[in-house]
Amino acid sequence: MSRTESGYDVDVPVPGFNASNVEVMLKDGILTVDGKSERRTFSRSLSMPEDVDPEKITASVVDGMLKISLERHPAAQPKRITVK
Repeated sequence: MSRTESGYDVDVPVPGFNASNVEVMLKDGILTVDGKSERRTFSRSLSMPEDVDPEKITASVVDGMLKISLERHPAAQPKRITVK
């Protein structure tokens, strides 16, 4: 997991899987990735920071890599204050 300016990025290798047989779920601060195909299954779980906005999560499979982007709640993002 890497932190970005607006949230977090998670990359999970999923060779042989596509978007239709991978499921991503966030529940109680745990991000779970499950994959099921005819030949194999897998499951990965990661603890997420409390500032993740569950309504602003996107995921896609590109070249055997599941890319998940999680945005932070707007209130949790830093705001620069101009000093006068």
